Amino acid sequence: RCDFFGQDRSQGTLVQVYRGRMANVLLQYLWGRLRADGSRWGLEVKNKKNQKNQSWVNPIGHYRNVQFGSLPDAPPVPAKIAEVAGCGPHFQSYEYYRAERCVSSCLFSPQNDSLHQRLFLLDPNDVVIHFREPIELMIPFMNRANESRPDTVPPWSYYYNILNTRRVRGELGTVWIVRQHSKTGRFKKGNGTIHQLLLDEFGAKLAYGESEQDHYLARNAPIFIGSFGTYSWTIAYLSSGKEIHLPYDSRIAKGSTWNRW
Repeated sequence: RCDFFGQDRSQGTLVQVYRGRMANVLLQYLWGRLRADGSRWGLEVKNKKNQKNQSWVNPIGHYRNVQFGSLPDAPPVPAKIAEVAGCGPHFQSYEYYRAERCVSSCLFSPQNDSLHQRLFLLDPNDVVIHFREPIELMIPFMNRANESRPDTVPPWSYYYNILNTRRVRGELGTVWIVRQHSKTGRFKKGNGTIHQLLLDEFGAKLAYGESEQDHYLARNAPIFIGSFGTYSWTIAYLSSGKEIHLPYDSRIAKGSTWNRW
């Protein structure tokens, strides 16, 4: 199933318009690929200006099995199927995607240049954390209410309780922090809370690579501690680790939508 061109694509062409950054596009491609495979459709993509995929910069092009193509005479799929809102009708729904973890791991196998050198140095008790800055620090203009949004980053107690429990047991290795999923990849000055506490309390190290390098490093971490957002969700979904932590805040009913891991 991983070979896109090894399957019949004669029954139509699914054309998608992708939105968001790497992890969002990853989920949108997965949804479209599963629909296309199951319906014998080709798969094409347009950008927001409705240009064909030749002029579209693919944020998941570093995965060698992410492929597109269609037969010239294949009819287009009805718009009501192709033009789904946001990141797809099953956004972050583990129940929908759980049976496809094997093929997903194949689809999103990285090329050699997506492998971080730290990947080969991970020990059995090492921890990788994806920490996401509060949205008001990452993208100030989106904070129209001028207030902090707790659903963008878990509280310090979330990280501390997980890490300290392992430390007390003598089962805490090196703690790595992969970059926030933003253009700069650096924590801004003034954000002196969680990421600095992780450095001070647990001697955490910063593993700043490219987005796809950090993503694959976290996928292969023995212990992964995620934040809110699709970047963490897709790491957990594709993880080969032995222990995964994702947040859920019952006070605001927001967080990871996992059911029966």
